[in-house]
Amino acid sequence: MKEEFLDLLACPETGQVLSLQVTERAANGTIKTGLLKTEDGTRQYRIRNGIPRFCDGGDYAESFAFEWAKFGSTQLESTNVDQKTSDSTRHSFVSQTRLTEDAIKGKTVVEFGCGPGRFLEIARSMGAMVVGLEITSAVDVAKANLGEDPDVFLVQGSVLHPPFRRDAFDCGFTIGVLHHTPAPPQGAKALVDAVKPGGHVAVSVYPEGGFYSFPSVYWMRKLVNTVETRIGARCARRLAMAYAYLSASIFYPVFRFVDRIPLVGKPLVGIWAYLFAVIIVAPGWRWRVLDTYDAITPTYASTHTPEEVEFWLRSAGCTEVKSTDVEFGYTGARPANFTGIKTPGTIT
Repeated sequence: MKEEFLDLLACPETGQVLSLQVTERAANGTIKTGLLKTEDGTRQYRIRNGIPRFCDGGDYAESFAFEWAKFGSTQLESTNVDQKTSDSTRHSFVSQTRLTEDAIKGKTVVEFGCGPGRFLEIARSMGAMVVGLEITSAVDVAKANLGEDPDVFLVQGSVLHPPFRRDAFDCGFTIGVLHHTPAPPQGAKALVDAVKPGGHVAVSVYPEGGFYSFPSVYWMRKLVNTVETRIGARCARRLAMAYAYLSASIFYPVFRFVDRIPLVGKPLVGIWAYLFAVIIVAPGWRWRVLDTYDAITPTYASTHTPEEVEFWLRSAGCTEVKSTDVEFGYTGARPANFTGIKTPGTIT
């Protein structure tokens, strides 16, 4: 991390500013290891591999650490050049955030729940200085993917209690993350609070009634979670990965074949996928394995209505709230001098 990034950080528990103690620098002057301390000296956080560590991981999110250790580069734009999945990550980023190069070039942009850096890579390619917050060890995968770029700052911490100062960033976004936490509205408010007045905010979550509400997905996820509770995480993840390979290699080709049968094909595969088999329709085999595993392993995987997501952002103070029409994504702008809306259910 660069020393100037210290101005973005704050203690996630107390909000105090942090002082920096450097123990090792890289050849380019960036900090490799060190210590961050609160003003009163009661709390301290280590910097390791250039990443400030405000937590050791998140128990409820550890399935993602396993996932990204295995598939960390699968969805990166830079590894999909000239593939069927080429430009899919860039398209997903723009469609779910409504952020363009003109909007973020030269700006400081934060992502809540960056995983292996898939969307950070896109924002960085558009000229933004990017900050990624990730609770799991996938933050180290992002470090490996994005290299030693001095304008990439990675932080290990919780999206529900982010270690950032208020009003620190020009823009902020989170894609496919908040529904995997125990308190999505709290995460949305924390994101809004981290963005400067007038800044752009984008939130995208699983929609109610969509694929992630299918009985097949629910029951398979429940099975995996039950195995994890009773036998252990290692066994559960092996089970989930075995199913993901089976679905991507066998179920998907059968699904495509049956789907082409006139009159009865589409209804049959629709019922099959809805009730019995978790099947991801994606052109790349590794993408299908990754997305299947991703669907059936999380501890939390809530779904939400458009009204809910809009309420989260308006309750946090956003104006100009608009739908992106993608997975119930919403964007908004944080106005100046916002003091809070006092309505039932609002998180303050």
